[in-house]
Amino acid sequence: MLKLKFKLCAFCVGIASIFTLFLFGCGDDNGTNPVTDSDKCTQWSGWSVRTAATCEADGDSIRTCQTAGVDSTDVRVIARLTGEQCGGGSGGDGSCTYTGETVRIGNLTWMAENLNCETANSWCYDDSPNSCARYGRLYTWDAAMSACPSGWRLPTNADWDNLMTSVGGSLTAGTKLKSKTGWNGGGNGTDEFGFSALPGGCRFTDGSFRRVGGWGSWWSAAENDVRNARVQHMVWDYNHVRVDWYNQGYGFSIRCVKD
Repeated sequence: MLKLKFKLCAFCVGIASIFTLFLFGCGDDNGTNPVTDSDKCTQWSGWSVRTAATCEADGDSIRTCQTAGVDSTDVRVIARLTGEQCGGGSGGDGSCTYTGETVRIGNLTWMAENLNCETANSWCYDDSPNSCARYGRLYTWDAAMSACPSGWRLPTNADWDNLMTSVGGSLTAGTKLKSKTGWNGGGNGTDEFGFSALPGGCRFTDGSFRRVGGWGSWWSAAENDVRNARVQHMVWDYNHVRVDWYNQGYGFSIRCVKD
């Protein structure tokens, strides 16, 4: 009987091991085929430690792979970034420069307008160049993480919190940071600090564009899990700045801060 129990236990362990490999195995970009060592795919058990491919010095990038969680069957593969995103074009490597206005608020220097550097996974609202000229581009979170020009970076939660404190708190920050023109429904601000926040709207994950004129939304460098990252919202009829967590595939605006 003892031998039988031992054999049954060994059989169960074997089945569990096979199931684990199936559950957390890495696939190709559509999650169906194994990823080989040549693809440099790295997997972690439990929650992911990152969600974006890491660019190498030669301008190429490492394909990364991870699961959403220990008990989840969701396997997410991050494809290679384009050379443009990794250093062969716009953003993060100095090839995209910022010559617009800046503003010093508290102990940080911010861009005084939304970033308008073209990268992969960024768009003009309604695909209109005029929207980019007015509101800047809308970026996915992965694109936002590497879009800021050399010498600039995507703000952290601490940077956004510092901004709120420096203007007297988040409850009235919306009014103080919004531009004096451009907001629907009489929602313009006082722009007391020269931040000149404009309502650039957003791009939904289904590819639709919405809320221009009424909402301004900006990414933070902080992610909540493999799907969501922090966003700061200003809305036409809000006096405050609202913090939320959104799917990283949404397109939102960027304000970079000086390194």
